[in-house]
Amino acid sequence: LTNAEPIIQGARFISGLSLYDALSMNSEILFSLIPFFLARRFLATDEAHRVLLKVIVLAAIGYSFLVLYEVRMSPQLNRIFYGFFPHSFGQHMRGDGFRPLVFMNHGLWLAIIMAMSVVAAFTLFRATQCEHRRIWFFVGLWLFAVLFLIKSLGAFTLTVLIVPTLLLLGRKSQLLLTASVAVFVLLFPFARSAG
Repeated sequence: LTNAEPIIQGARFISGLSLYDALSMNSEILFSLIPFFLARRFLATDEAHRVLLKVIVLAAIGYSFLVLYEVRMSPQLNRIFYGFFPHSFGQHMRGDGFRPLVFMNHGLWLAIIMAMSVVAAFTLFRATQCEHRRIWFFVGLWLFAVLFLIKSLGAFTLTVLIVPTLLLLGRKSQLLLTASVAVFVLLFPFARSAG
């Protein structure tokens, strides 16, 4: 509402913001918060967390076979099914192999999702107390091997740092380490700009 001044440059005219624009921007923010409200409603219990982790891991196991196909055959599934490649093919050539896409916009997205699934599998390993506990460990190793074959150093490095922390440290130590990393991330731009 305080930005109602139009921009006029020669024959070009851009109107200022109106009440409609303010309502539109606020409704967009509100709609972007809906997933958080739904998660608070349906994912608030420990059992719901376990179910979510299991869904992530099981979906990643199924997805891993498509990942392995593209690691070997090159990222072609998007072109085969949809008839186009999302961007530059050269970004996915890695040494003597390929970084897969498997229907994602970029291979980095796939790497982050697979890294998340590795962490989810090892979280289930740590949180499960019954005799089926070992299954989650071996599933985590499988997904970790697939993540390694994706050839994305950033996601792989984060996984190598997070999984031992998850397995070896207690809850308070994990929270302290997470808070330290968050403080570092928030303070780094300030420290960098201050020289």
